[in-house]
Amino acid sequence: MQEDADLHIAVVGMVLTLLATVAAHDVLMIRRRRRLTGKARFRDRLHAMRKMDEIPEKEFKRMFRLDLQTFQAVLKKIERRLERPMPERAKARGDALPPKLMLACALRFLAGGSYLDICFGLEISRTSFNRSVDDVVDAINAEYTLDFDPGNLAQLQHLADECFYAIVVQAVCDARRRFIFVYANSEGSTPDSVAWGSSSLGEFLSSTGLPSGYCIVGDAAYPLSLSLLTPYPGDKLPSDKDAFNYWQSHYRIEIECSFGMLNRRWGIFWRPLEMSVGKATRVITCCMKLHNICIDAEDEAFEMGEIDWDGLPVPSSPFDPQDECELEELSLAHRTQRRNEKNDLREYHRENLKQMGFQRPRVGSRKRRRGEVCA
Repeated sequence: MQEDADLHIAVVGMVLTLLATVAAHDVLMIRRRRRLTGKARFRDRLHAMRKMDEIPEKEFKRMFRLDLQTFQAVLKKIERRLERPMPERAKARGDALPPKLMLACALRFLAGGSYLDICFGLEISRTSFNRSVDDVVDAINAEYTLDFDPGNLAQLQHLADECFYAIVVQAVCDARRRFIFVYANSEGSTPDSVAWGSSSLGEFLSSTGLPSGYCIVGDAAYPLSLSLLTPYPGDKLPSDKDAFNYWQSHYRIEIECSFGMLNRRWGIFWRPLEMSVGKATRVITCCMKLHNICIDAEDEAFEMGEIDWDGLPVPSSPFDPQDECELEELSLAHRTQRRNEKNDLREYHRENLKQMGFQRPRVGSRKRRRGEVCA
């Protein structure tokens, strides 16, 4: 009996010692965390909301790239996807982050803001910042769509009544420069022709194709077909082929303008996207849908003077032609093949332009424009 009592006392002593060690470790960790981050403080969400309400309308658009009315419309549509219950243990720091602040946080980040300034200005933690950006991007991608059905004759007729639409870097836009298709799942070294063949739209055009009389206009990096019209390769071309290339580029320029507008408004593209490939794809798609929202709200123009450049990198100048960004060794086969490719649709338009006497304007040539700029 005495031995059992001694054993019981020893076990209890070991348990108490273990508990004391764990408690001491927890105290040390709490002290260390307080030295690094400071004491937990109550975050007044209403104060941050009041600060947002006091922002002048012009400054509001500069900060979030959307005017107040469009901001409210987006918030109303995605709000139900952002609301979530607050864990009991987290209520010591304040109420759950309101959807309005979550949207403001994400838009400011997409506009090019630093997470440090956003967390300080909206009084949120870095964890809340990351969660807000992810949730808002997913909510916008879920609520808004890029609608393009290549088999829908009525939709094609609606687009064709306004203008051709162009394609570049696996994105398609309509005559209003709204993105209607995007494919951003291929790595940067993949030739455009290979990446295009991997996309759902590329596979559809290869297998089924668009209805007769309709086509997508793309640059020379893409494979020529009855549904995808590309320019004649080469520099010193006959006048009729050169005239066709000018006519074709006149419609293809719409997608270049779309990407220019996207890059100008959303400053997150002014620096490398330091995130996973999957998240980068979601962010790009989200920004394209926000771009469409702005156009639908007739807020197409975003002047560079509306941007606060303090601490932001200057956006890089556009490159031309896009064809040159492919790796030579990866795209050599496609480049060789397209020199000899023929297409009835392209020949029909070339001959039609020739009969109309259409030629490339001399004053608008690239060489002349460069000379005027240099002068």
